[in-house]
Amino acid sequence: MPEARGGLAALAAAVLLAWAGAPARCAEWFVAPDGQGDGAAREKPAGNIAATLGKAAPGDTVTLLPGTYKGRLDLVNVKGQPGKPITLRSAEKHKAVIDLSGNEKNKFKIVSAEHLTLDGLEILGSPAVGLKVDDSKGVKVLNCRIHDHILEGVFFMRCEDMELGHCEIFRNGDLKGKENNIDALMSRFVKRGHYHHNDVYGNSSAGFDVGATQDTVIEKNFIHHNGANFSGPGLKLLHEGPKSEEGYCYGTVVRNNIFLDNQSCGVFFSTGSGETGKLHVVHNTILVRRVAEHGGLRWHKALGGHGGIGMPHVNNVFQNNIVYVLEPRDAPRKDWEHGRVIHWSETMAEVFSKQFVDCNLYFTRRPERFAGEDNKASMDFEAWRKLSGLDAHSIFAEGVFASLEGETPEVARLKAGAPAIDAGMDLGDLVKDDFFGNPRKDGKPDLGAVEFSP
Repeated sequence: MPEARGGLAALAAAVLLAWAGAPARCAEWFVAPDGQGDGAAREKPAGNIAATLGKAAPGDTVTLLPGTYKGRLDLVNVKGQPGKPITLRSAEKHKAVIDLSGNEKNKFKIVSAEHLTLDGLEILGSPAVGLKVDDSKGVKVLNCRIHDHILEGVFFMRCEDMELGHCEIFRNGDLKGKENNIDALMSRFVKRGHYHHNDVYGNSSAGFDVGATQDTVIEKNFIHHNGANFSGPGLKLLHEGPKSEEGYCYGTVVRNNIFLDNQSCGVFFSTGSGETGKLHVVHNTILVRRVAEHGGLRWHKALGGHGGIGMPHVNNVFQNNIVYVLEPRDAPRKDWEHGRVIHWSETMAEVFSKQFVDCNLYFTRRPERFAGEDNKASMDFEAWRKLSGLDAHSIFAEGVFASLEGETPEVARLKAGAPAIDAGMDLGDLVKDDFFGNPRKDGKPDLGAVEFSP
């Protein structure tokens, strides 16, 4: 027995010696703007974000202590694993500020990353793009404030399994008052994205500009008051690049979003040189309460922005939505020429035979606002239904909302007795709840983004 005990002791000593030669790992690393330590403890924070992330193993967290982190930030080849992401987070929400102002080359750039999460950061002031993510997989941007960048606030390029959620994205794309086509989010060649619960407002052009996107869900976003400098829509979905499957916009679901007072329109779809298809645009509320440049629903073949919503081409679904254009009755005619509820720019046969459009509610104070290109075929709702063969079960009605005052998502709540109540088609698992997370009624859901609650 003494020999056995001696053998176990020798084995234990050997294991301890081996561990002594291995690099130290810790579940959480710390960084401060003036840090001088190795980052292994809050009391000894490091001073370089990228270098500290280079030490992190899958599942580790790098915590930024409160303060301002100035200058360009490049994160290259940061590799977490499925279920074990590397997380870069603010110790206190929005108290770690990534300040990119100053040098014209300053930006926050992520390249060839896998399973990296950004959580609770404030990212501001870039003279270029704020946050750009290239050629990455499984990157999540959560609970961040992204604002006051000269170009896009966020730009995803050739990525997979991306998530943008619970972020506030505002005042991006300001070229010192010049007209520009700069958006809050630009997303290109993304597969399996999830953009949700974001508050997107005050950006120069579109809120979200999503091109060549496949199998992506865009839901429960509040997208409002965008497009002041370039008449941008709330959401733009389009084909991108040469006519090839890579550039097609396919299989994306847009549900339970609120689009409020965007300058051009609520949602705009364009095919460019290719096509979009199998897009489900369902249970959204599009509300325009001011004299906007454009109005309601548009099909368009070339990039541009007319209509409250514009849809192209192949097997797209527009269903259970509210499109409500409440511009003043005495608006100048030059404004009303563009204030359409539905607008198309292709031949009738090309557009109408390839869409499923039904169970929506429309309203405008000037009922002739169902119009073709340049108002050449302006008509009222009944004439539109007869001509197009669409919207057989849709409604043209006012008196929908509990209140049209305010600048919050509450403006989309329905009033008692509203014609939108119980007027929808049950979409099953595609839409189970509403903007606020309340369950949809089985069989007869309400139209728009919000279910009625007494």
